[in-house]
Order: sequence, then C-alpha cells, then structure tokens
Amino acid sequence: MRKACTNDIDQIEIIENIHSLDDVYKFIETFVSDDRRKHIEGVSQIAEKLARRYGADVKKTKIAARAHDMVKEIGTENMNTLIKKFKINDSYLGNDNLSHGKVAAKILEKQVMLNREIVDAVSFHTTAREGMSLMEKIVFLADAIEENRTYDGVDEIRDLAFENIDAACLKVLENTVQHLADKGIKKIDRDSIKAICWFKEILNKRRGDKA
Repeated sequence: MRKACTNDIDQIEIIENIHSLDDVYKFIETFVSDDRRKHIEGVSQIAEKLARRYGADVKKTKIAARAHDMVKEIGTENMNTLIKKFKINDSYLGNDNLSHGKVAAKILEKQVMLNREIVDAVSFHTTAREGMSLMEKIVFLADAIEENRTYDGVDEIRDLAFENIDAACLKVLENTVQHLADKGIKKIDRDSIKAICWFKEILNKRRGDKA
C-alpha cells in the first residue's frame, strides 16, 4: 500500500531534500503506487539483463532504471513547480508524460550529484534522442518492454532487444508514433523524430556495410 503523508506540500518539501540514492529509494517507496513500483522493478530487471548482454555498467544502469519514474505520480501542479525550479523548457509544462523524466534527471543531477550517463538515461527514457549512449538505449527499451507491458507486438520487441538493440529501439519509437497518430495526436516530440532518423541511418549503414 502507498504510505500516508502524500499531500502536495509534503512531496515538494521532501523532493527538495533528496540528496542521496537512499533518499530517492525512500521517496519511491513512500510516494509511488504499487503498480508503478511493480513497473519500476520490471524495468530494473530487464535493464540488468540488457546491460549484461551488451556490456554496459550494470550498477549504473540499474540506478537509472530504478529512478526513471520516481516523480511520475506527483501531479501536474507539482511537476510544473519543479519544471520552473529547475529551469526546464516551458514546453514541458502540463505534459507529465514527457516532463517526469526531465524533472527526475534534474533531481539526480543537481541534488544527488549523479554522473551525466545516469542523468541522461533518465532524462531521455520516454522520448529517446539522436546520439543515445548504450545506457540510454537500454533504459529506454527496458521501459517499453518490461514484463508488465502487454501491448500488441511487445513479445517480438523483447526478442529483438537481445539481438539488435538499435532495431528494437526504432521499433518502439515507430510504435509510439503510430499509437499517438491513432489517438489523433500529430505533434511528436522533436527528440523522438531525430531519434527515429538516427536509428534508421545506423541500421541502413550497417546493412550497406554488409552488402
């Protein structure tokens, strides 16, 4: 069950006093719902497997995976407060689906003082971006394919993830664009658009090199 003491003022005050990974994990335990924690655990498990498969730093990858959704459920008002506090682009105001990674990344960077690799993996776990590091790819992909995800085609991407991480990331991005289009949403985050083009270039070059 979620703990008591979850009003908006308490959350902002506690977030401002997060200065260690222990603080991060305590915040998740206190303020994140059971279903969200289940998702986070699923992401952490598959991220560890992918890190071992591709030779990424397992410890750092798991930190990013565990922290990626730490503020997903704090509410739009609180999210907007933190967007302004950390001077994140105003375009993220009111869009919790995209902003939660940016806000979590700033907390990890400015208050917990984690390194750039972990911070970026958290920051871009929803949108992806051009020039992603291996850890960024792993956390992005793990978020999309962890065991609790049940959308059409997820099993195919899970298999692909351990064969060709770039192709798997591209498939996730293309599925996301199609899902948004089906909902009538035409505006796609520019980082996602650039990421799609970048992954296509990588895969096309790889095919050309083999020809």
